[in-house]
Amino acid sequence: LAARRLRALLVDAQRSPMHASRLRAAGLSRPAALRDVELPLALQSLSPVSKHELREAGDAALRDGRVRATWLSSQSSGSSGEPFRVYYDPRAWTMLKYLVKMRSRRAAGVQLGDRVAILDAIPIAAEGTSLLERAGRLRRISIFRAPAEIAWLLADYRPAAIYALPSALLEVARADGDAPRVRAARIFTSGELLSGGTRQAIIGAYGGELFDVYGTSETKEIAWECAAGSRHINADVVHVEILDERGAMVPAGAEGEIVVTLLVNRAMPLVRYRTGDRGSLLSIRCSCGRGAPLPQVPASELVTQSCTPAT
Repeated sequence: LAARRLRALLVDAQRSPMHASRLRAAGLSRPAALRDVELPLALQSLSPVSKHELREAGDAALRDGRVRATWLSSQSSGSSGEPFRVYYDPRAWTMLKYLVKMRSRRAAGVQLGDRVAILDAIPIAAEGTSLLERAGRLRRISIFRAPAEIAWLLADYRPAAIYALPSALLEVARADGDAPRVRAARIFTSGELLSGGTRQAIIGAYGGELFDVYGTSETKEIAWECAAGSRHINADVVHVEILDERGAMVPAGAEGEIVVTLLVNRAMPLVRYRTGDRGSLLSIRCSCGRGAPLPQVPASELVTQSCTPAT
């Protein structure tokens, strides 16, 4: 499935002026003729592209060189100093924003009818405005509220799962005054480095299982943690490579730069995109039985502002 999607992506990327030029320069004028086993090597002939280069390209990075009215978009927070807007066709948006997340949450034990709270970087006035919130199955709470106020809102809502930055969860747990103790069966963290000490502090405060998620604002979720403690790559929607300083692939287990190709978005292809993070790919199999590749992001190198709960 990943190979089929990668081939279709390379064919479709020729409709983007920027990527058409990249493909020609790499000698990939006929990606449709490539066999499955040839695709990874062919992909490596393309030079990785940075956020800065995509921003500089402007509309040339888009399909047909223009924005379509049916597309959706997501803008990164700009914590890296380079705010960046990515456009998605409706199918890719549905897959990346909802279906992929539902799959990993279901694997962690979240049921379709469970209440989920998200501590989000949104204005307080934006709380309660989404469709799922109006249906009562989701509640977004602005992290700009006081920690004690968030604690009261969470205690009143009684979510089965909470999704938040690790630092936000700790602030709520340590709220002063008569703030209630918040409990949740499952906690999902992302957006910041999760150290062992922070993990144990959050588990101790909320009493549930904790699952960490790795992703970027541009690609959405790249990997998620299973109950066995491994992070599994969403390999059917994103292709992950680990490169050394010369841009060559590193062996399994070796640390390098994380470069990704988003396989399902036709509006704004992200082909060999430099995430700015470092990590490694593990060759071992997870005890949970899933066959998805396993990444390992080292604590000493991770760029911690690459994704937020809002994405």
